[in-house]
Amino acid sequence: MTYYYFWPRTDAWEQLKIELDSQPGLFAKDKVVILNQVTRIIDYWQENKKSVFPNLSELQSHFPDLICSGCY
Repeated sequence: MTYYYFWPRTDAWEQLKIELDSQPGLFAKDKVVILNQVTRIIDYWQENKKSVFPNLSELQSHFPDLICSGCY
């Protein structure tokens, strides 16, 4: 989705929005869906950051539409 290999040091949501806005073939509706999903994932991560980071199957159980590529 972006050229980052690691989480950006800037505001991740805002950076992703900039990246999506630079994609001319992406419909506004699709951008909203992606940004809403990212918001849910960021919120989940922030709520659970004091605990051990969930394994991939646990993460996918919370976000069944999530497809991880290159994760872990």
